[in-house]
Amino acid sequence: MQKLYVLLYRPGHAWLTGKPMSEQALDGHLRYLRSLHAEGIVKSGGPFANGLGGLGIVQAADLAEAEDLLAWDPAVRCGTLAADIFEWRQIV
Repeated sequence: MQKLYVLLYRPGHAWLTGKPMSEQALDGHLRYLRSLHAEGIVKSGGPFANGLGGLGIVQAADLAEAEDLLAWDPAVRCGTLAADIFEWRQIV
């Protein structure tokens, strides 16, 4: 059975301090999430209005699979973003 996980993205160690999100190395991150969305793995996602991170909702078999999805995110791999994962039980 698939579960839902929330990925809470925040600036990582390679985030360019003082630069807006539009000037960060996020092209690979966006392509990666869009490809997972096309596969039905990413259910929703986007940046926070303050420009300091974002949120993604993914479907995975277990926490290990969700962690693997996050580990392959190009922005996480290069340190532009860091993230926390939480299992989410959707009610509505």
